[in-house]
Amino acid sequence: MWTLATHGVSSSHQYPNVIELNVGGQHFTTTLLTLTKQRNTMLGAMFSGLHRQPQDHDGRYFIDADAAAFACILRYLRDGELPPPDMTERVYRAAIYFGLQDLAGELEFTPGIMAQQIKEKYHAFLGNFEEAVKTILNAALNARCTILSGKCNTLWPKTRVVVAVHHKDRLPRTFNPLHTCARHKESGTRWVFAEVSLSPITNSSVSEAVYVEAVVEELVGRGFTVHVEELGKCDAGHEEVVLDSGDVQEPCFARLYQLLFHWKK
Repeated sequence: MWTLATHGVSSSHQYPNVIELNVGGQHFTTTLLTLTKQRNTMLGAMFSGLHRQPQDHDGRYFIDADAAAFACILRYLRDGELPPPDMTERVYRAAIYFGLQDLAGELEFTPGIMAQQIKEKYHAFLGNFEEAVKTILNAALNARCTILSGKCNTLWPKTRVVVAVHHKDRLPRTFNPLHTCARHKESGTRWVFAEVSLSPITNSSVSEAVYVEAVVEELVGRGFTVHVEELGKCDAGHEEVVLDSGDVQEPCFARLYQLLFHWKK
């Protein structure tokens, strides 16, 4: 939490009762009383007199911030008015930045902010979630062209990423964990190999299908057009092999999914 005690400064400045502001290039006129209404915040400290704010060439005090969000903050400080729904997330970020905990606390109980916080909790529940999303995006960005019928149809206008998804409860103990997961296509003789292998799912109550569904939903929410197809289990090690120890080699239980990114022409 932002406090004056933890962000003290040395110089002092006397501010006028009526203050002209330049916030991100937009001009505002307000009172010193409004800006320091919540003194134990960054915004209150900026105009507490403990230090001098920079001024533009017209003498307005400059604040490098989102002007539209700041306008909503001024209305809140004046009369307690909350921002409209389409501004909630921007104002929430600005409230956190300026240390306005009361405003941020009220906005946390609005649909947009609650949805974001609940989604973050769900992703934490799934485990290794952000790492999985980044791994898939890196694979798409670094995908190589595969020539089929004289044409590269694995990069543009579609990019295919085959993902192997492991579960900690189904990791084989007697099979090489460094193998490349692959699935034999039932029609024809072609094999499909996994370009990436995600870290094992750590939550016992989460299935591979649920995990991949959440990843695709997140990608779509970020603006990607992605279609997913389950290819089935990895074929590696499913023939019975007796090891020197006498144990029967366990097969790989990873499930393969094809994610197809569609790019706009």
